[in-house]
Amino acid sequence: MINPDWNRSVAVLSPTGTNQFFNQTLRGVAWLLFQALQIKRGVQRVLGRMSFIIREGGPQRLLSWLWACLMMKKMMGLRTRYVLTRENRLRLRYVAGLFFLFSSPLMFGLLGTQSEIVQQPAAFALNLEDMPAPHLLTALDINKTATAPSTDNAQRPILPPLHERLTFKKGDTMGQALARAGIPEQDANNIINSLRPHFNPRLIKAGQSIDLHYTRADDRRNRLFQQLSLTLDPVKTLNVELVSAGDYAARIEEKKVVERVYARKVEINNSLYASAAASGVPPAIIAEMIKAYSWDVDFQRDIQQGDIVEVMYKVYETEDGHLVRNGEFAYANLSLGGRSKPIFRFEMEDGRIDYFKPDGRSLRKTLLTTPIDGARISSGFGMRRHPIMGYNKMHKGVDFAASTGTPIYAAGDAVVDFVGRQNGYGNYIRLRHNGQLKTAYAHMSRFARGINKGTRVRQGQIIGYVGSTGNSTGPHLHYEVLVNNAQVNPRSIDLPTGQMLEGKELKRFKTRVAKVEQEYVMLTESMKLAENNSSGFIR
Repeated sequence: MINPDWNRSVAVLSPTGTNQFFNQTLRGVAWLLFQALQIKRGVQRVLGRMSFIIREGGPQRLLSWLWACLMMKKMMGLRTRYVLTRENRLRLRYVAGLFFLFSSPLMFGLLGTQSEIVQQPAAFALNLEDMPAPHLLTALDINKTATAPSTDNAQRPILPPLHERLTFKKGDTMGQALARAGIPEQDANNIINSLRPHFNPRLIKAGQSIDLHYTRADDRRNRLFQQLSLTLDPVKTLNVELVSAGDYAARIEEKKVVERVYARKVEINNSLYASAAASGVPPAIIAEMIKAYSWDVDFQRDIQQGDIVEVMYKVYETEDGHLVRNGEFAYANLSLGGRSKPIFRFEMEDGRIDYFKPDGRSLRKTLLTTPIDGARISSGFGMRRHPIMGYNKMHKGVDFAASTGTPIYAAGDAVVDFVGRQNGYGNYIRLRHNGQLKTAYAHMSRFARGINKGTRVRQGQIIGYVGSTGNSTGPHLHYEVLVNNAQVNPRSIDLPTGQMLEGKELKRFKTRVAKVEQEYVMLTESMKLAENNSSGFIR
């Protein structure tokens, strides 16, 4: 029976003079909306139960659900008197109600999200064994059964994962990490003892990780430790496996290392080092390239924005692309202001390795143009206002500003002529290259080990480190070139070039140059086709 309040509300909505048919229709629609709001939660539970049955499966549960559907269909079978009145008028309230009943799954699927429905897995639990005879099943029975909680379909407990990664925190030990994973103390001690011959557990560092692998126990709810994996380096992985109860065996697994050759072409935007590193060239390769060009290029003045550097280099990687160690670069080309300076690495018959220009002339000169890496010229050779004394004075060297501890290289093969403290120069080294030519290095923070008076040094060997000793306003290298004991501008002297290849050595070098150029073209063409702007060549 319709609530009188609904009749009054409908009367307000109906204009005066409307026929009874329209009023009856409005009352039916209002009644349906009211019932929809009341049974929304119940329908959600029904749908949740249906979803749970479909998800869990099983012939018995499916049959119980089908049986319930048949009973409801029989009870609510359509009859003529439910559709037509005695005057053969259509009963819209019943037709609309039946339509609403069959369309409610779709309607309430839209009104409530799937997560809201599935959260009621225990609703509408029907079992075939508990189902009464069809002639005894009433609406009250269905309502009681639908609201009864399910005991045999309780939510299953969340099972622990079979794979787990543990990351060590500061101060963590291997035993503490295994304890956090739930491994019994005795088993943890056995695992640690088995890996000791290959790795000292005390050397584990914060941030390192171990991977733990398990298998399911017989009850399926618990897990049993099976294997521990610890990455020692890009190549080696230490595995500890369960052999039998309480017995563990450790072994080292090594990845295959392959030699790969890469080619890069980079536009210099700020510095050669930063631009090359941003394109993926390893820092060690960049440093070697800068050192090779130091004979011929002043990296503080000659490099300009927009210049181009090309390099082809070799590295050693695992098959999955992890860098193991750097090799060396076989070819490089600096395009400075449109002028190309290609160089090629070449090993001579006597075993010496050097870098040569395409005509076979070595880049190596008597002195390096720049005896320090990654520094800028803060003061050149000539008259200047002294930063400490405050008056104009001749600056008889070149200053390279760099951070304290930056390595300083011998500008050429020489014998140490003086090493020690020298007035305003602070820590000072002077090298004698021949009877006329010397170089001096001042304001060092310290000298390299083994540098003493009379020691022979090679060109490019580290002799000391940048500092700010003596009369200095900040860390830098003061570098002088002396000819016949008089300081001269390092950029003004004409230094002899290195050796020139001849005969069979030159012919062999030309063959090497042709091969390297062909390989570089092949790699750069492959690089253009690659989406990630990188290419590799496996020998």
